[in-house]
Amino acid sequence: MTVRWRIERAGRVTSTSDLVWRRAAEGAGEGLVVVATEQTAGRGRHGRRWHSPPGNLYASWLLRPGVSPAAAASLSLVGGLAARDALLAAGLGEERLRLKWPNDILVGDAKLGGVLLEGGGEGDARGIVVGVGINIAVAPEGTGRPTTCLRALGDRATTVDRLLTLLLEGFAARYARWRTAGFAEQRVEWVAAAYGIGDMTSLRIGEGRLDGRFVDIDAEGALWLELAPGRRRRFLAGELVFAGPRAGSAAGG
Repeated sequence: MTVRWRIERAGRVTSTSDLVWRRAAEGAGEGLVVVATEQTAGRGRHGRRWHSPPGNLYASWLLRPGVSPAAAASLSLVGGLAARDALLAAGLGEERLRLKWPNDILVGDAKLGGVLLEGGGEGDARGIVVGVGINIAVAPEGTGRPTTCLRALGDRATTVDRLLTLLLEGFAARYARWRTAGFAEQRVEWVAAAYGIGDMTSLRIGEGRLDGRFVDIDAEGALWLELAPGRRRRFLAGELVFAGPRAGSAAGG
């Protein structure tokens, strides 16, 4: 069954996900979308703040997949694929666009956008919120990492409304596939677009750090890291940090 979107538009907000959570607590159904022109407290993973000036796409939507947040974790990767679909449809070249596990959308080594999946605790009936931010007109500064935007990449035509339409169309189709077959059916596409696969990396988990080779993403969206020849470990969360540009990597863009 295809999700039916109901879009609510806002101006300057703390974050679109905050508004969706508020509506979820009031009983809103799956498919509620909140899109805003600016966020004052936009957030990324690990509680990081993400500068959200006017001109970019900031949207969050509510899902009620009927599974635990842990079982729904791969929807973050599904969101990345949907964002990639939308950007390709908008005209961005496939050879430049990569997905960095678990939630970044990159052009080369610069961040173009990201996906943040949030869920309540086990047994929480509020559902899952997917938040997506994509830089259209402005590349945020002061983030500690390279950033870019569609305008800087030569795209003068794509608007927030156009990209939102493409994003929601793509996510609806992929979400329907996910509900039928899980992430396994879309995993090959994600791996083909993966940033840095096969490269040495560091995985940060809280205050800890593990070094190894990024070797695979499995059918549940988990990362496999080769810590030493023949010794691999599986991770469901963390942040990949690479030493330099992935220009020589098959998946590096």
